[in-house]
Amino acid sequence: MLTVTATELKNRFGQIVDHARREPVMIQNHGRDAVVILDHAEFARLRHLEDAYWIARADEAIRSGFLGPGETLQRIQARLSQIGEEE
Repeated sequence: MLTVTATELKNRFGQIVDHARREPVMIQNHGRDAVVILDHAEFARLRHLEDAYWIARADEAIRSGFLGPGETLQRIQARLSQIGEEE
């Protein structure tokens, strides 16, 4: 992965964007990794992977007995009612 400083990015923006279309480019600021520039198609692919991951996690939660928002609210309200009655 190409690594450039923020100053280099400012001075060579077009070249660095062209490079980022081929592979991600790390931008450093004051000697520390700050941001990564990457091609939009790669960004979209990564977002799709993340969405698929969270959908799979949600599906697994539902299969294992996860309560949906409505059921959760009902249980919280019921529990709060019990606490109010105990006082």
